[in-house]
Amino acid sequence: MFGAKRKKLKPEEDRRRCNYVTIQGRCNQGKVTLSKDGVRFPSPYCRYHCCKKVDGAACQDMRINAKGFCQRHIQCQGQVNGTRCANAVRGYDPKEFKFCAQYHNCLALDCKNERFYSGESDLKFCADHRCTSPGCDRPKHTGPFCASHTCEAPNCLAFAVGGGGPGEPTRYCDRHRVCQHDQCERFTHARENGGLSNFCGAHYCAWDGCEQAREDAGEGEHCKAHSCIEVACVKGRTSAEGFFCKNHECDTKECRFRRWRGEYCPEHQCGKPGCAEEGTTDHYCSKHGTCSMVGCDRFRFADGSNPSTPPTLTHDIHWQQSSGANRLEPVKVDAEQSIPNLDSLLRAPSLMSRRYYIETSPSGRPQFVTLKRSRSHHHHHHHRPIEHDDCFVSREDWKALVERERCLRDANDVLTRDNYTLKCTLQATDGELRRYQAWVPQLQDRIQCLAADNAALKRSLDSAGGHSEKHYREIERLKQRLLKADREIGGLNDRLKDMLRRAGHGVQDRIDDLTGIIHDWKRKFEVVDEHNIRLRRDLDNRNSVISEQFERIDAYERIMRRHGLVPR
Repeated sequence: MFGAKRKKLKPEEDRRRCNYVTIQGRCNQGKVTLSKDGVRFPSPYCRYHCCKKVDGAACQDMRINAKGFCQRHIQCQGQVNGTRCANAVRGYDPKEFKFCAQYHNCLALDCKNERFYSGESDLKFCADHRCTSPGCDRPKHTGPFCASHTCEAPNCLAFAVGGGGPGEPTRYCDRHRVCQHDQCERFTHARENGGLSNFCGAHYCAWDGCEQAREDAGEGEHCKAHSCIEVACVKGRTSAEGFFCKNHECDTKECRFRRWRGEYCPEHQCGKPGCAEEGTTDHYCSKHGTCSMVGCDRFRFADGSNPSTPPTLTHDIHWQQSSGANRLEPVKVDAEQSIPNLDSLLRAPSLMSRRYYIETSPSGRPQFVTLKRSRSHHHHHHHRPIEHDDCFVSREDWKALVERERCLRDANDVLTRDNYTLKCTLQATDGELRRYQAWVPQLQDRIQCLAADNAALKRSLDSAGGHSEKHYREIERLKQRLLKADREIGGLNDRLKDMLRRAGHGVQDRIDDLTGIIHDWKRKFEVVDEHNIRLRRDLDNRNSVISEQFERIDAYERIMRRHGLVPR
């Protein structure tokens, strides 16, 4: 009879009941048996509470979501710092996915593979879907590379350096790379070593390893940094440290100065006017060395093309092959230098240098006097005296002047190099500025696109949040209805007991009616419970969609941080 005590179940019947227990009591559904590959595995729970995972045996844990799996089987299989990831698998469905959507599952649609990590860098996609360019975290395009690293030439899937906007030279492969010169669409030049220049054959610099454009296309073959600095000269420099081409640079080894009326610079050219040979000794060539006679500044006597260099008198007047009255008698001064005897010069005044004369000192002794000091020179000739641009200084002053000139020359070289370096830096800076100015509109457009995507994601997130709140409210209403139904059932039971006490056994029909009503309410309760389960399943799906949207927002924020659009 219904009003009596609840019938005690047999041990066999109790073991067949579901192990799920709440504060309202134990689940009265029977345990289910799971099957896999024709083998049956008993579960400790009913069909509403059992975990559907079978791995050698039925899972002994209770399900926690509408997909039908427990906490242990929806846990991500990826590793974080050597430990298993605590996040749930993508979509809360371990049958479809093994990794979480936040850190380990590939972001490609419906892909189940694990993401690829390069060191500490998360490349977002698996090996099948990520760009094969090292360090790139973009998905593959139509080939093995992403859209940025795929050549933009039609039907070409080769690798491109990437970067820059559409149409930039870096968006093409080596075979289809376009010249970087303004308004030039020709392919880049292939060097002898197989490498490609950044410019075509009409605009590339022929200097080995240089990637700059020519200074004047069609005239020279080098850029400004490797062209001769001589006005109107377009030839290349002889070396990276030099400033002139082979036709304008001094032929002396390691000398970088300009030529002067010959093949040598003023520093290395022979000091004799009209001679273009190299000055190897005291600024004079081997043919035009000065006379070793003290006081004589004439050039040495040369027999044919071979210079004669006697130890003392080497001037053509002083060097006499035959003996005679005009032969001078040298007077030894030291081991390295000798001067003519004064008496011999008095007897043969025609042998004396034109810059020196003999005067009588106040003491009555003859002495050598330079042209400017001579007091009797102008009285010996009746024509106008010759004016000489001579300046006589002491040896110490002369050495000081030479040292000063050397220091000034070194300082001039340093300033020239600094000036050249500053010019090159200015050119490079101008190029970078122009390139950055070209990127500004593209970055602004990309910022606008990202802002629009962000706003759309926020709107979708807000709408998703509104639906989730609606489902929560509906669940609460169902819970209230369930509680109300439980109270009504309790009230009906109380009424039934009261009627049984009053009517006794004569009201069996009424009891049957009430029992039918109770069963109807139970069926309604089961329908409501199933509806609640469906709502929970929908809520879980909605939560997974929300988590994916949050992941997309995080991805966009990282992209914006990488481009400097959002502060870190």
